Amino acid sequence: MTADLRCAVIGAGYFGRNYIRLLQEMPDVLLSAVASRSSPPAKKNIPDLPSSVRYCTDAREVFSDANIDCVVIATPASSHATLATAALEQGKHVLVEKPMAMSVQEAERIAKAARKSGRVFMVGHQYLYNDYVRELKRMIDDGVLGRARYVIAERMSFGPIRSDVGCFWVTAGHDLAIIEYLFSPGTVKKSHTILSDLAGSGRDDFASAGIVFESGLVAAMAVSWFAPEKTRRMTITGDKGMAVFDEMRPEQLRIFRHPYPAPADRSGGQSVFLEMAGDEMVTPVLDAREPLRSQLEHFIACIRTGEEPVTGIKHGLRVTTAMEAISYGA
Repeated sequence: MTADLRCAVIGAGYFGRNYIRLLQEMPDVLLSAVASRSSPPAKKNIPDLPSSVRYCTDAREVFSDANIDCVVIATPASSHATLATAALEQGKHVLVEKPMAMSVQEAERIAKAARKSGRVFMVGHQYLYNDYVRELKRMIDDGVLGRARYVIAERMSFGPIRSDVGCFWVTAGHDLAIIEYLFSPGTVKKSHTILSDLAGSGRDDFASAGIVFESGLVAAMAVSWFAPEKTRRMTITGDKGMAVFDEMRPEQLRIFRHPYPAPADRSGGQSVFLEMAGDEMVTPVLDAREPLRSQLEHFIACIRTGEEPVTGIKHGLRVTTAMEAISYGA
């Protein structure tokens, strides 16, 4: 019989409430504690919890509790590195929301603590547990798009606006994690980044970046948390076809299996007008699960087996390194 894992959630806000909900639904897992700056957490965030769940306002009380095996950290981004390091040093398995850190230096400090503790460390890059993204990777690995040439990533929303960190570090990590997962493109060789601070707060509200990776893959990114329409779209173009992953459409993944015209078709100085045949457009139909649930299940499984998570420390370091290079213009 498998012993229950005793878990705690640090932060009961925008994302923490979802972890609190899911942990109560998982077999062989006990939600033991919730740490929030207000105790109990605001009713709008979570419903009433059993009396067996302990509330506290100081995460250190959770970290020092020998009865707790693992923690999920869903606090403001600027606190992630400090809390994750402290939890690992107290022998806890850690799942921390993205971004795992605000610099490579902070990320390396987490990595050192993770290695020393021997505990599982995982970054909450939930898109890598999204069934549509996983299907997209399978198709890319099968050569459906040919060699990927460029990626366009758009991520816009009307809030929430964070007070402790700019839009780029909060938002762009999603798309960089997907790119890393799909293509393993290597380091950022060159980038040109533009940041816009609308209110003079000292933090960016919009960012755009043109990026060239070591593999030759080119990416264009645009992110904002002050936009009238919510956009969550990534377009991938290869020499044999294209793909669009768009969370805001009912058909989230669309594949366009139309190759780029051969040079002979583009000779003579005339424009080439393209037309897509019906059978060249494919919309995979999946029985997709909630990505956050799949992510949590993977975290629990890695604790039980000792396996390195898909979004473990090595992955987190690569994404953080790319974030830092792009934000400073490699």
